[in-house]
Amino acid sequence: MGKKEIILPELVERKRVLEKTIKKAEQILSKKVDGYLQVNRHDGHYRYYMKDDQEAGQENRKRKYIKDINIAKAIANRDYAKQIIKSASHELKQVDTLIKTYSQATADECYKRLHPGRQILVTPLIADDEQYAKSWLAISAQERNSYPAASSILTENNEMVRSKSEKIIADKLKLSGIPYVYEKPLKLGPITKYPDFTVLNKRTRKEYYWEHMGMMDSPDYFKEAMEKIELYQRHGIIPGKNLIITYETDRKPLSVKSVEIFIKEYLL
Repeated sequence: MGKKEIILPELVERKRVLEKTIKKAEQILSKKVDGYLQVNRHDGHYRYYMKDDQEAGQENRKRKYIKDINIAKAIANRDYAKQIIKSASHELKQVDTLIKTYSQATADECYKRLHPGRQILVTPLIADDEQYAKSWLAISAQERNSYPAASSILTENNEMVRSKSEKIIADKLKLSGIPYVYEKPLKLGPITKYPDFTVLNKRTRKEYYWEHMGMMDSPDYFKEAMEKIELYQRHGIIPGKNLIITYETDRKPLSVKSVEIFIKEYLL
């Protein structure tokens, strides 16, 4: 999927939201509301005062305390609606320009539009998602663990992994078209760790690390797992940010549904 296919629908949706918001703001402004609102804070509470519109630009103008909070709300919403219309209208013009731009051929499509004979001769200046992923995988795959798993458990990529749960994760990644490298070395200061999977989000081009904690009912394993997560966090690898963690115990096996949710949330 190219950038156009990702960006254009988002722009169209943003245009819809802006147009809808402007229409709501215009409905608010259709109701006549007089006065200029002044807000003061006193003893931890807000007090609202109203001044006449014609006095709004004067320094020493008279003000009237607003007893009915609905009057203050009406003035505040009117002023907010004015700001919304101004800001949203400006953004809408920019969005319309971008929609027009992305409706035409974009720079990253130039290579694809070349004759195949010319493509052989040309080095793309802008890599599309698939080209970027292919390059990332080629480089990353050279850094696999020098002590690979020796097991009979093979993934759909015909590589050995250390557990059936890791096979499930690997096969789900492959099925979803997610590039990954199994047990790629990761330097954390003087320490080298081997995350179960180093994974690439092709759309955002962001790397994630995926650790599967497979024996969390074992006290020793649990302790080592927590120490590993703490080490990751000290080096900026944080769950929910760039670290995905799945768990299981003897009684609670890996949830395939959880794997699918993580893939959809972080990697697609």
